Amino acid sequence: MESQSDSTQTVSSLKLPMLKTGDYDLWSMRMEQYLTHTDYALWEVIVNGDAPAVASASTEGPIPPKTAEQKIARKNELKAKSTLLLAIPDEHLLKFHGIKDAKSL
Repeated sequence: MESQSDSTQTVSSLKLPMLKTGDYDLWSMRMEQYLTHTDYALWEVIVNGDAPAVASASTEGPIPPKTAEQKIARKNELKAKSTLLLAIPDEHLLKFHGIKDAKSL
């Protein structure tokens, strides 16, 4: 029971990144990290809209996960990556943001 309150305090202590003039790229990376870390479902709505994703042969980009296991694996991967990126100072974040998975990061 004690560990749940500790983890809740850790997540809630994350501060929402504020947009500053001229820092949009850095802010957008931090927002992605923050949202994938704290509320992955909210990040999915921002990326995909609130409608269910429809995959077609002409659609470019990653194929959305279809099974429950794929969805959980994707969520865990993004949460791990965002957690690691949250610990990188702003001046180095641009170098690491393009890395695609937590293991490589």
